Amino acid sequence: MAERETDAHCEEHGFERETAEHHGTNFKAGVKAQGTRSSVRIKSVGGKNMVQRLGISLAIIAILLIFAPANISAESNGVSSGSPTAGLLRVAVLDFENKVPAGQNDIGWGMAEMLIRELKKTGRYQVLERAALAEILGEQDFTQSGRVQRGQQLAIGKVKGAQVLIKGAITEFSYDVQDRNFGLGYRGIGIGFTEAKARVAADIRLIDAMTGEIIETMDEAADVKATGAQLAGTVNDFSFSAGGNNNHPLGQAVRQLIDRMVNRISNRLDTKTIEVMMTQNFEGSVVKVNEDKTIVINRGFSDGVKTGERLNVNRIIETLIDPETNEVLGTEKTAIGIIEITNVEEKWSKAIIVSGSGFQRGDNVTR
Repeated sequence: MAERETDAHCEEHGFERETAEHHGTNFKAGVKAQGTRSSVRIKSVGGKNMVQRLGISLAIIAILLIFAPANISAESNGVSSGSPTAGLLRVAVLDFENKVPAGQNDIGWGMAEMLIRELKKTGRYQVLERAALAEILGEQDFTQSGRVQRGQQLAIGKVKGAQVLIKGAITEFSYDVQDRNFGLGYRGIGIGFTEAKARVAADIRLIDAMTGEIIETMDEAADVKATGAQLAGTVNDFSFSAGGNNNHPLGQAVRQLIDRMVNRISNRLDTKTIEVMMTQNFEGSVVKVNEDKTIVINRGFSDGVKTGERLNVNRIIETLIDPETNEVLGTEKTAIGIIEITNVEEKWSKAIIVSGSGFQRGDNVTR
């Protein structure tokens, strides 16, 4: 009876009996129709593991299909996921020179730190950490130096990739507290209050790190007045390293001064100026020439390199040194050819040769 029932089901649904009895497995098949769709329920002895394996295989295939297009797309662009600072103007802020007789020793350091934080917040600049500058410039005390030597500017620009140096000097840092009394007392009781005045002023210079030329000089000042019972003290009681100075009149004046400086810097280094500097100040080197004639350079998306752009390759013939000062004046170059960027990583890029020949490791790369 069971055998005839199996034959009937196989005939009705187009199954071969041999299929139903594959490897000696006894099947009971049932069909449930819904509209134009039908589902077949197959119950088998020892078939559970096979169904599980089939389900796992289908799941793996589905995962591969989901992620494969994304991987292919990412690789086809030839660009790794970049840093949020990629392509931004690179700025280095030196400690402010302290030109005021009074005040704590950390004033120049503190104002530079505040300026760095606020410049970063704009999202327009890649601000180099001052620890990186110390690696190049050694132990020289910049707070006591009126200027940075041109050779040091070039070192910062070439080694760390800075395009603009910001050098500041604190010219005023004062805090005055006075008791104000009025002759309106009653039976000997006076009426008065304590008033504090804080003033902070500074000069800053924007310097082209590659040429040493001053882009802009500017000066700013901020005044804050406050009244209250807890305003006693002198300028020496204020310290950036103490923390919690935002409510102090001097802290408020410094904050106003830094905000105004950031606005003026951003106005001077507008989009057009940044584009020009990114083009003029770009300089790199050929790392190697591959057998397939592709070129690897030591600049990547952190330096603003983009896929598809073309760069000039030159060979330095001679470095020009001033015989009187030993200062590097520049270099004489000869053109080698032009390359086109095809793949960009964080610190290096790959390119194909558009024109020229004889490319070598160490050749100079410019825009």
